[in-house]
Amino acid sequence: MRLLPFFRLRGKCTVLGLILLPALSLPIATQTLPAAPVIVVPPVVLNAPGAFYRNPFVCTSPDGAVAIVAEEGKTAPRRLALAELSALEPGGFSVLEFSAKGGDCANPAAAYDASGTLHLVWSERRAGCFAVRYARRSPQREWHDEGIVSVTPEVDCEFPQVACDRSGRVWMAWQAGRATRYSIWLAWRDGVSSGVLDVTGARGDHHNLYPQLFPDTPYPVVWYEEVGNSFQLRAAVVSASAARFDVVTPLEFERLDANQMPWLFQAPSGMLAGVWTDLIANRVRVLAGFQGPATRGEGVVADTTDAGDAVSPGAVSVGEDTVALAWTLRDSGGASVWVGTLRGPWQVGASLALPLPADSAFSRPRLAVTADRLVHCVWYSDALRGGTGSVHYAAVRY
Repeated sequence: MRLLPFFRLRGKCTVLGLILLPALSLPIATQTLPAAPVIVVPPVVLNAPGAFYRNPFVCTSPDGAVAIVAEEGKTAPRRLALAELSALEPGGFSVLEFSAKGGDCANPAAAYDASGTLHLVWSERRAGCFAVRYARRSPQREWHDEGIVSVTPEVDCEFPQVACDRSGRVWMAWQAGRATRYSIWLAWRDGVSSGVLDVTGARGDHHNLYPQLFPDTPYPVVWYEEVGNSFQLRAAVVSASAARFDVVTPLEFERLDANQMPWLFQAPSGMLAGVWTDLIANRVRVLAGFQGPATRGEGVVADTTDAGDAVSPGAVSVGEDTVALAWTLRDSGGASVWVGTLRGPWQVGASLALPLPADSAFSRPRLAVTADRLVHCVWYSDALRGGTGSVHYAAVRY
């Protein structure tokens, strides 16, 4: 089946309240709203009928390759499967056989480094607890199973993340704990050294959740720490002596609504930004906030829909001044997937629904971008919520 005009598939292996919008104080005449994104590849289903997938993750390489990894299987034990977009060969998801030799696999994340090596992490059930496992595929397309990287077999290690910095060092992070106590662990590897440590230290006596990696910013790993009845954003940064990591609160983010646990991304400025949802005028909307002295994380409503409630937004920077957004919109007819645009911290472009039938089980869209300003969007229909278990893909140009 021909799916894409220029790609083919190759398988291998509430805080309630009003938000003050500074944009309203800007002279309207001086604003040129961003152009609406253009759908280049309409939504297609990547997996064969009857196959069940969850939690797809998409990443891109410097040369434009696109990889999508997902959980395969409706119930445990789940395995991992990989699909790739290529101009050369057709194909779909293929199970990664080394993931089938362990326990139940969940929550995969992947990243390419500058050489084209694909790095993959996931949580895998071992002896009653989840551990973090790591594998890599060389540019020659040879897989190397690096085994378990977490060092706390007595607690669950969840929400693993992976990223590569400009020097080629691979960074991995995850949350480890049980009940109300979770720490954030950080691991790194390069050609000459490796390490793994708990960056929360004494702060691990309560919830520390959802680490995200930004190794080419001043904040290599960022997460949410529960403090009293609220959450605060924390980061581990290299100390002045370079002998350890210090825990700090990221600068100029005091207006970011951390209780909503925004999905963070690297802003066009090179600093950080967050996207989340909140109740605005009796409807849940998408908000975005940027790190910086002018905004300090203050949220701007970033969707232009006129009905329904937004859930599970994601974002990625495109070029020097544009942010691509995607989210699921739920209303009486089911759920649909939308994309939008934000230029700078305040200029919101028109939102656009991707053309596909409504499905009440659509879940969080994930985004990745290639150098040609093409944004790759994947999401799934959750079989555990009555959906089809299918993974969907679309490409949008900004």
